Amino acid sequence: MDEAIQKPEPKSNSMMMKIIGILVVVAVIGGYMIMRNGSSDKEENTEKIDGTAVEESSEKMEGETESIEAEGAYTGVVDEQGVRVIDVEAGSFYYKPNVMKVKKGETVRMVMNSVSMMHDFNIDELGVKLPIVKDGDSGMIEFVAGEVGTFEYYCSVGEHRANGQVGMITVE
Repeated sequence: MDEAIQKPEPKSNSMMMKIIGILVVVAVIGGYMIMRNGSSDKEENTEKIDGTAVEESSEKMEGETESIEAEGAYTGVVDEQGVRVIDVEAGSFYYKPNVMKVKKGETVRMVMNSVSMMHDFNIDELGVKLPIVKDGDSGMIEFVAGEVGTFEYYCSVGEHRANGQVGMITVE
């Protein structure tokens, strides 16, 4: 009666390893697709933002006395005193608009609305430095666009500039 009780041999772990491998591949591909779609959404939003700004600037707004021909650049409006008023939205690592155009010699009034976090507004070559504006607040600075060229404007708070909170202003 030496009958040995036979235990069933454990199934190979190869089936389990295959399932885990498939799940890992699906997770990696899914993560890549999510990240890729996230960055293309940002590009689409930027295009929409620029498109909206161009549409707004191409219409004659109340108080506007002259306009600048601008391909893809926001020009703001000229008020009754001849001051070019440009409204800027500052959010999480962006300015809207991010491309502007003004004329040499014009007085420019930048009105910045912070919709999230806190931001400032700087154009080094033109001596423009708007102090920090906190979330939900607005700030304003006036300057004369005295030098022809294309200049970068940026936020100097923390790593905002490095994270893409920049724009370009052209003075013609």
